Amino acid sequence: MHRINAFCFVAICILGVASPAGAGEPLPVEGKVKFQVSYVQWGSRDVELAGASVGFGTMEFAGITRNLDGSTVFDRMTEHCTGQYYYGSDSMPSSNGSCLYVDPDGDRMIVNWKSNADYSGTKQIAGGTGKYAGITGQGTFTGTQLKAPASGMDLWLTDVELEYKMSKTAQ
Repeated sequence: MHRINAFCFVAICILGVASPAGAGEPLPVEGKVKFQVSYVQWGSRDVELAGASVGFGTMEFAGITRNLDGSTVFDRMTEHCTGQYYYGSDSMPSSNGSCLYVDPDGDRMIVNWKSNADYSGTKQIAGGTGKYAGITGQGTFTGTQLKAPASGMDLWLTDVELEYKMSKTAQ
């Protein structure tokens, strides 16, 4: 019993001293940020018009960001995303959706996205809480599909470039 308590005390002390990347760092009023997201999709559902190769579907996936410039801004954020996709015999496949980003401090931001078949597209910041209250912005992304370790999973890396600005009233 004492070993467990001692272990918990040491773990709490270490976690309390070693704060996660980005914790407490103020967000610059405006800027450009480059980050990469590692995504895993675990669920999707197709709805197809029988015999016509036309359909749509829904998907749910999650990711973790890594800032590519070494900054803690937009680094180690978790994402939970949902989306829908569309395909047809005469149209290019496309998809769209939204992601909830959560940083190491627990502050949140919602980003909407639109994509085409090659995992590239646009992002639009919809708003946020905490240090992201009053944030607006937009950007682009390009993804690379990865080999899945099991059937029923979809994994990919996405390189993101965002420009953002904080409203003066949120400061």
